[in-house]
Amino acid sequence: MAIVSLGKQDNSKSFQSGKAIIFDAKLQGNKVTLWFEMKNGSVIRESYRLYKEEEVAKLKAAVKAILRNVPEEFDTGNLIGKPCRVQLEERPWLEDRAWTGVAEVTSWEENESSYRKTITDTAGNELDDFFDEDDI
Repeated sequence: MAIVSLGKQDNSKSFQSGKAIIFDAKLQGNKVTLWFEMKNGSVIRESYRLYKEEEVAKLKAAVKAILRNVPEEFDTGNLIGKPCRVQLEERPWLEDRAWTGVAEVTSWEENESSYRKTITDTAGNELDDFFDEDDI
């Protein structure tokens, strides 16, 4: 038995595009699955089937963004803990439903949008403080 709340739902862990860390990466048969832990703690996965040319291209782009190159072979364990930026998309499913998938993985540095804020300390010296878009 379980208690189900039908009241207002907490969406603080909903999926949103942004900075992520590779939480896990596995080769299972003929597909590679990457798990991304988003900044808000939610985890989303994306599988890339190695027999689908389009999915292999997306996997290569993700590996290049994370490792900075695309080796002929790589250990999936080398991806774990690496930062990246994940662009999410809603994908159609059955009967007007949708599910969230990973549209693109890019390097964090390529997409980092920094804002410069000048602060004057008590001695009158200017201090620079940098914030990324997620901190504002």
